[in-house]
Amino acid sequence: MSACDQSLPETTSDHRSVTGGTPPGMPAAPHEFPDVRARFDDLFTQLLPQLYRRSRSLSAAHHRAEDAVHDTYLKLSARPRSFLDHAHPYAYACSTLLSVTRDAWRREQRMVPNGEVEVVPAAREEGPEARLAELMTLRLLRSLTERQARAVILVDIEGHTLDDAARQLGLHRGTVAQLRRRALESLRHKAEAELRDSGYAPPALR
Repeated sequence: MSACDQSLPETTSDHRSVTGGTPPGMPAAPHEFPDVRARFDDLFTQLLPQLYRRSRSLSAAHHRAEDAVHDTYLKLSARPRSFLDHAHPYAYACSTLLSVTRDAWRREQRMVPNGEVEVVPAAREEGPEARLAELMTLRLLRSLTERQARAVILVDIEGHTLDDAARQLGLHRGTVAQLRRRALESLRHKAEAELRDSGYAPPALR
């Protein structure tokens, strides 16, 4: 059974864990005072539903999505104070999840023998083209600055408005719009360059 197979903990109306403690299937954050560990586990538990949804949208297989959330917990729990002190913990956790998913995909690609192609389950509605686009996006996001990546994550991946993203990031709406515009331009140039290097020339826009 995957470490994330267990059901989510019961929560109160303000989404705080009723029982407290480490989320189901997650090891305790190491080498921290009990109050820090408890606050870390409580905050991560509140974000679990969102992180599971985001991870499932990035992974073709259900178990891979759960493993990615588990690995995200482990990575964040290594420095719980950084997570707790961050002004926007969900954006921070989502950025970590993207990094974990990307690294896992790269490991899988190194393990695939030459000439073999990873098979995407047919049940995935978007198809292999969408999967390839997601993986390329994950990799390209790592080339952006932290603020650019979070602006793109919130607006273009999470679907928030610029006003919502500005509130979550603690920035002016115009700043978020500028960060997003520069990020999308950078992503487009990098994607086009990689396609050209692969021998494919995208059609010119009219």
